[in-house]
Amino acid sequence: MLANGVEVPLLTYQKYEGGFRSPGRFAAKAFEQFLDDNPTIANPPVVGRWKNQLPDAKVTEIRKLRENGAALLTIAERFGISESSVSRICAGNRRALTS
Repeated sequence: MLANGVEVPLLTYQKYEGGFRSPGRFAAKAFEQFLDDNPTIANPPVVGRWKNQLPDAKVTEIRKLRENGAALLTIAERFGISESSVSRICAGNRRALTS
């Protein structure tokens, strides 16, 4: 990640956003200028657990299979996800955004 040609680690951004740390005067000015020049980020990268999200149709299918008595392991193997993911989806605690 670059701000005015200076590399800023992702963790630093996260600390700023979380309010755990504040940028110095020069860094704040660089961020302000960057945001003025780039008010919208088109096609942001998708990372981590958000990268491989299940479509809504598959989530609905998983919930129906579970309601009909299918085992967590059977559903997990069918969709290539973990049993805990199946459990979270069925409990309504789906971590991924909808497509």
